[in-house]
Amino acid sequence: MKKIILILLALLIPLSIFACGGNDSDNDEPSDKPLVMTSLFPQYDMARHIGGDYVDVEFLLPPGVDPHGFEPTARKIIEIMNADMLIYTGDSMEPWVPRLIADYDAEQLKILDLSENVERIGLFQSDQDFGDADEDADDDFDGEIETGIDTFEIYGYQTDASMFAYVHDDHWHGSLPNVGVDQVIALSADIIDFNQLARPLDAAENELGIALAEGAPEGVVALENHGDHVRIQGLNTGITMVEFHWIYEGQVRYKTPPINIQVRETVEDDDSFYDPHIWLDPLNAIQMVRDIRDAFIAMAPEHETTFKANAQDYIDRLNDIHRDYLDLAEHRRTNVMMHGGHNAFGYFAKRYDVQYLTPYRGFSSDAEPTSGAIANMINLMNEHNINHLFTEIGIAPNVAQAISEETNAEVLTLYSAHNAPADDLNAGITFIDMLHHNLEQFKIGMQYDQTD
Repeated sequence: MKKIILILLALLIPLSIFACGGNDSDNDEPSDKPLVMTSLFPQYDMARHIGGDYVDVEFLLPPGVDPHGFEPTARKIIEIMNADMLIYTGDSMEPWVPRLIADYDAEQLKILDLSENVERIGLFQSDQDFGDADEDADDDFDGEIETGIDTFEIYGYQTDASMFAYVHDDHWHGSLPNVGVDQVIALSADIIDFNQLARPLDAAENELGIALAEGAPEGVVALENHGDHVRIQGLNTGITMVEFHWIYEGQVRYKTPPINIQVRETVEDDDSFYDPHIWLDPLNAIQMVRDIRDAFIAMAPEHETTFKANAQDYIDRLNDIHRDYLDLAEHRRTNVMMHGGHNAFGYFAKRYDVQYLTPYRGFSSDAEPTSGAIANMINLMNEHNINHLFTEIGIAPNVAQAISEETNAEVLTLYSAHNAPADDLNAGITFIDMLHHNLEQFKIGMQYDQTD
């Protein structure tokens, strides 16, 4: 049946489409080289360097397109399924890949997930030396209950850095973890009201509650309230909706919008809650190169010597970048990185001991910061005289510009490197070029001085 669907897709696409398009390979004679599809720019650049003259590599993203919301067209689906290999970075960045694999049979297509051999992190939260002016604000509570919530974030209970979803205005960003039948997951929350008062969950005054949303299917999950956390047990496969509550002195003061939770037969490791931007740590990028090299050798063993040599050349360049970043860490006057772009640099910050602060809480570039988070960043920058602010090439600069206007900070641009603007692609930019550009911007923003 799946093969029939694939054939019908092919018949529905006019043959004239295949005669046009921006990829040079569309106009060439059929090649006997292996065809490799790559979902993001870093692996595209790595693969074309490693493969050299012996592998045809195609970049799936159109120039400047955000991969977080990318879905391949029917034509691209056919091309992918007829390729020899698809290289991607994991289900959290490219959720269309597992759906593609589930919907179509592809006897010859090899799937290479580059996140499998790196240590992944959740939402990166660095320790802040700045202090929190509102840390004890709840001690001054005057008896008036503020039912408006500025920040409502759901975390894994007793985990160090895994935020799954958060409420913005009247809707959710992110999603809850899937749960297996008979499996139990525990979740906690950060709750801050419109007065910027934190509501610490102490199982006495402030509690976290959970309940089925009105009209939601019953019998899918069992829900338990435990004051500072809630427990969700999978009962039967399916999807239902739950809402979370802020409970103050036994009364529900706030209800979140409903959010889906899915129960599967079994759940082993859900990729959707990890930070997908693994390539911005050069040592992770080296592992990605090694994985591509090994996959190419398995695919075309007759070219093993070339693949190894090309991969080593790329690894050497990444090691040079790593040494440069270590030198920056040694000679910087500040390790603070105020970022007005989306939450993409957690791996870089963790590797090089950077205090990384962004008002964007989720990993997607379409996430929206809360007004409280923006105000907090502005206050910190003004209080500590931080006069540099980072943002990203290819991301709308509105938030960074607004923060810059309130702080007089110089805005510095970075590549998150998942894609590249058309001009850069046409100029032949490489992933290594992007990392070098970032290094120079970091040197300015972190006040690099070799005399220190």
